[in-house]
Amino acid sequence: MKRIVQIFDAQHFTPEALAFSADIVRHTGATLIGLFVQDTSFINDPGMNIIAGQFYVEEIVLTAEEKQKIQDATDASVAAFMQGCAQHNINGNAIVKQGIPAEILKAESRYCDMMIVSPLLCFDGEQAVPTVFIYNLLAAAECPVLLSPEQFQRIDEVIFAFDGSKSASFAIRQFAYMLPSFCAAKVIVINISEEGGKDTSIAAHHPSFTQWMELHCPNYRQITLVGNARDVLFNYFMENDNNNKLLVAGSFGRSAVSRFFKPGTTELVLKTADVPVFIVHN
Repeated sequence: MKRIVQIFDAQHFTPEALAFSADIVRHTGATLIGLFVQDTSFINDPGMNIIAGQFYVEEIVLTAEEKQKIQDATDASVAAFMQGCAQHNINGNAIVKQGIPAEILKAESRYCDMMIVSPLLCFDGEQAVPTVFIYNLLAAAECPVLLSPEQFQRIDEVIFAFDGSKSASFAIRQFAYMLPSFCAAKVIVINISEEGGKDTSIAAHHPSFTQWMELHCPNYRQITLVGNARDVLFNYFMENDNNNKLLVAGSFGRSAVSRFFKPGTTELVLKTADVPVFIVHN
């Protein structure tokens, strides 16, 4: 990888998010681009109001003082990011873009190797985890997305969620190609079988995948769990120590593995386990 883009609300930089990204970047030698987004959607899409039965458009105009306040916060965020990159000894650049965040990030995702973003990111004060903004970003992104944890954790263990589907296999391959050094460490494949049987091993049902794993992740081990992907993954992360784990899952909104990402389940896992999640479309 050469270009990793980390997304920030221009007025709210978080050093913990940079610490996590710096650890990822050190494994790749890539340049970390801090993309600081100034949301102007509330200006571009003014609200409709009604008085005495008559509709009117309320035009939103920022005062010079308000504009300067936004710019000062943005400048402080960019300065903190660049200083943090120097402290973490990684290559970093910062860019600032104004506009509608969803449109900016969709366009940016076309020309980067991976995006890193907090599941808490939003531009309207929403408190859900992940936010609606993140759900929409995951559905629209044209590159792999890595959801970062709230607190920085060194990644010591990678969890591959595997159900034999095209999207799960694609996500695992992409992760191995993009972050091969993590595959040399501890890797666990959670083999999800919706129906139990005499032999639910990956080798019995997916021998080619087993051969591929032995080449790319020679020290991996398999855990077979029976049930639907959403419940299996949720229970696994609730019942195990999740320190320093990273989950690799299939494409958002399409595969059986992706059913893990439903409202409620994701909120509980991200709030309770606080694990980074690697997601990619095929």
